[in-house]
Amino acid sequence: MLYVIGGFGVLMLAAGALLILQPAVLVNALRQHLDSNGLHFLAVVSRLVLGAILLSYAADSRFPIALQTLGALIFASGVVLGAIGRHNFQRLMAWALGLRPVYQRTAGVLALILGGALVAAIG
Repeated sequence: MLYVIGGFGVLMLAAGALLILQPAVLVNALRQHLDSNGLHFLAVVSRLVLGAILLSYAADSRFPIALQTLGALIFASGVVLGAIGRHNFQRLMAWALGLRPVYQRTAGVLALILGGALVAAIG
């Protein structure tokens, strides 16, 4: 499980850095797949899996309350994204992808913080 958490952390760090340095690269890649079922499926399943893993590993981590809270929030976001359906997911993504680059870069900073926290929690 540590490798999965660390892997998600590293992916979050990479996505955050990309959003800060070149937000258009990630935004354009997501736009290309906005109409696919795969993007919605990946968004839901990855959150459910990561949330469940964080919840199950929280007690053994360096920051049990933080990981338990984060795991619950991530798992709940997966449930919500699944419940809103594909059409509303696409509308949400289109809105997020249409934000100004300054907000995309701010999301990148948050992704760096989250990714770093995940890596630190397992270290």
